[in-house]
This record gives sequence, structure tokens and C-alpha cells, in this order.
Amino acid sequence: MKSLDKDVLHICNSYSTSSLYRNLVQAICNNSENIVQHVYVPVRSSEELNKNTLDSSKVNYTFSLILNKFDRILYFKKIKKIKKDILKKVDFDSRKIIHSHFLFSNGGVAYLLKKSCGVRYITAVRNTDINVFYRYMRHLKPFAYKILQNAERIIFLSPTYIEHLKKILKPTEFLAIEHKFVVIPNGIDEFWLKNKGIPKELSNSELNLLFVGSFAKGKNIKTTINVVKKMNLRKGRNVRLSIVGGSGSNEKDILEIIESNKQFITYYGPIKDMDKLMEVYRSADIFLMPSFTETFGLVYAEALSQGLPIIYSKGQGFDNQFPDGHVGYSVNPTNEDEIINKIEEIIRNYSYLSSNAIEGCVKFNWDDISLKYIDIYSSVK
Repeated sequence: MKSLDKDVLHICNSYSTSSLYRNLVQAICNNSENIVQHVYVPVRSSEELNKNTLDSSKVNYTFSLILNKFDRILYFKKIKKIKKDILKKVDFDSRKIIHSHFLFSNGGVAYLLKKSCGVRYITAVRNTDINVFYRYMRHLKPFAYKILQNAERIIFLSPTYIEHLKKILKPTEFLAIEHKFVVIPNGIDEFWLKNKGIPKELSNSELNLLFVGSFAKGKNIKTTINVVKKMNLRKGRNVRLSIVGGSGSNEKDILEIIESNKQFITYYGPIKDMDKLMEVYRSADIFLMPSFTETFGLVYAEALSQGLPIIYSKGQGFDNQFPDGHVGYSVNPTNEDEIINKIEEIIRNYSYLSSNAIEGCVKFNWDDISLKYIDIYSSVK
């Protein structure tokens, strides 16, 4: 356990909707003696209030029903509104560092607070920052660079997103901030690490592929289904696809496709019970999710913990977490033939990849990850 005289203010607009931020806050509590964490969560609906909270004397929460539908287009108005709200509700007398969990949504607020109060901050760069804000709101690029310039550290979940940022910034801009970069992946729930599977062997007659995720367009599940359909036209193994999930922008279309392909698809719907989900992982052979965009993809790491080799997308969040061919393969998500070829590579090297998956999943331990953040907080003077 580390002793550190720091107070940390997390600004995180997704805290209510994802347990990963709660897991980080919990791990920091477990591994530091005297860090007091304050979590500020701006939300759009009353349903998001007071979600994922911890009962700890070392963590304080402020949920603020302050966001509305116009905030996406009135960016500067939004971050000024949030800054004003934080100053009303959070005591800055002893606050030492801000942890901004998104570059645009939270980092802009942290930058304004630094300018007005002198408080220092670190910021993460995530999928929505690169693939939404930078792509569709280009007028914000100069301000985004100010956020990066003034941050003490810039956190990436994957080396891949450093390369994305390099393509966006001018070479001189990139070089000026490169020394601040730190790569820290997300962790997975300790359930998966306490219940690791064992290395698997393949059946000669049937291949079971698995998809776990939403039916949003970015998850690219139509391509996944097409790949299985093509593989079943070839002689050899019978190929089946299990699907866990639902909702999302393409849900209606995907459910219709599933219905018309029941001969090789098993649809479970959403599964929240971890024991049941673990059973589904363990009954599969390969995890397949060639997403168009992905900040990280916790389900890849969950699949590894159960001994499944994985297929993931080139240039997205899980790419470069491991060398290609170590626990699976990266693919072009639009190239069905390439995906099939990589699945066949996994079949040829299955025992090796499954063993590596079990060994590699320990990388996503929240305790180890929290120590990296604690070291960063300590380094900010």
C-alpha cells in the first residue's frame, strides 16, 4: 500500500454508465493509504444519479443533473457551465490534481479550472475524442491542443491511439507533448482473474465463434455474421456463432438477420450474470469482434481470461496490447476474406494462442493499473 499526500478530483461524465471507473476508484482506495478521491459526474437524466458509488470514507461523490441535449453542439457553453458548477460544489482548498477521463468532455473543464484556480490535471484520450470530436468538430482542434499542452500527463489506453493523434496533430505539436504520453490499459473485473479458464483444445468437427457486445453500427456484427456464413460454405468444420448482447442503433436489423440464420447462430440476448457469461465464454473457441471503432474493448480481455484467442481490429483500442499473433490477430474490419484467413491461422496455432491468452490476461489487473495512476499522481508537483 502506498502513502501519498494527494487529493484527486475525477471528472467523468460516463461514471454512471460504466463500472470500469468505479473499479479504478476502488483499486486506488485499496492501494493508497491517504488519497482522498472526489468523483464529479455531470449527467443528463435522473436515472444516472448516484450510480456505481462506493461506500468509503476516502471517496466523495457529486452527481450533477446539469447536461442537456444542446451540450453536444454548444461545447464551450457546456464546459463553462460545468466549471462553474464544480466551483460551487467541490472544495478546492486541498485539491491537488484533477483526473480528466475524456479529453474533450472533461479535459476542457480541467483546463478552465487550471486557468482560474491553478489546479493541475492529467487527461485521457479515448475513442470518442479521436473518432467523434476530432473528426466531426474540427473547429475545436485548437482548443483540444491547449488542453493537451496544459496537461501534466496524457493517458492512452493503447499505443494505437498515440498513432491516431500523431496523424491529427502537426509534427511540431506532437513532438512538443510526446514526453507526457503514458499508455495504461483498462482493467477487467476481478471476477475474471479469480476465475481464469485453462488452455483449450479444438474439436475437429465444430468451431464455435463468439461475439459479445451491443448491436451498434460500430461493432460491425453484420460482417461477423457474413464471415461465419462464408466459412460454412467451405468443406470442413461446421462453424457456429454465439451472440451475446443487444440494443444499439442496428438492433432491429441484426435481430432480423439472426432470425433468418438460426441454423448457425445461437442468440443469448444480454447476459448480466457473470457466471452465466463465463459459461458462454468457456463453451466458445474463438472470440470475434472486428469493430470499426473501439477505445479498448473489455470483452476482448474477458475472453482471454477464459482461454479464447481473439480477432480484433487493426488501428483500434485493443490493437498493440500484444504482438500480433500472440493471443490472436488484428484484421481490417471491412475485409471478410482477411478475417477468415486469420481465423484459420488461429486454428493452426490454437494451443499456443489459448495458453498465451490465459497468461496475458493478468495484464488487466486493476490493482496493478491503479499503482500506475498513483505513481502519476505522485509525480505531479
